Amino acid sequence: MNSRNIIERIGTCAEQMKIKRSDLLRNKMICIKLDIASRMEKSILGINVQVIDNFQIKIVTIGMVELKKRHTALFLKEEILKSFHNFGINASHIIPTSTMLSSLEGNPICNDADPVASQVEFEPSLSSNDTFHLLEQKVTSWTQQSPQSTSNVQTIRQKLEGLAHETRMPFQTDILDYWKGLRSHEPALAKLAEVVLSVPCSQTSVERAFSALSLILTKHRSRLNAPNINNLLLIRLNEELII
Repeated sequence: MNSRNIIERIGTCAEQMKIKRSDLLRNKMICIKLDIASRMEKSILGINVQVIDNFQIKIVTIGMVELKKRHTALFLKEEILKSFHNFGINASHIIPTSTMLSSLEGNPICNDADPVASQVEFEPSLSSNDTFHLLEQKVTSWTQQSPQSTSNVQTIRQKLEGLAHETRMPFQTDILDYWKGLRSHEPALAKLAEVVLSVPCSQTSVERAFSALSLILTKHRSRLNAPNINNLLLIRLNEELII
């Protein structure tokens, strides 16, 4: 057993973890959470994704990337897309939020130069009505592709307005179980609920990842290179997948 064998084993475990997480994230609407922390004179970009899987919230760390260049929006976009590629994430499945749009304004994650990322374009300047219309079109498209698709011609807006007149659920109702129960009757609204509920309410999971960083990158291991930092943290934060 030597340092080379250990590094190879770490790389193998990280690749196994990526394959398993890629299966979870495939064809899901995904919201990303980003933050940057400094440790031992290194800047680390934490990239988490949050997704709804069978109406259960799943949070996955897909990158703890050492940044060696100026933190411009263009450079951050490149690093984010690399992490997407490593996990087989399709850029058209990313849910844009106002925070992400404002931080990357002028350098959206998706552009025509990238054959994968060009499948979707974020429009920060859209009005609320235009945004709702685009979301409605997207949800309708997903529903039509689903085997549960129905011939109901009601718009998403009309269905939401009708839902507002129904009896309110008790405060302690599990919202995920509620929408899971409605999935067979209202597939379009259930898809919309998946989008809304997958948006994170805080940066807690990224902060938790940075806590793990403080255990990996210490004064005794300050010379770890970028790939090893990323692999060690991916394994640490997804250790339940490693046999």
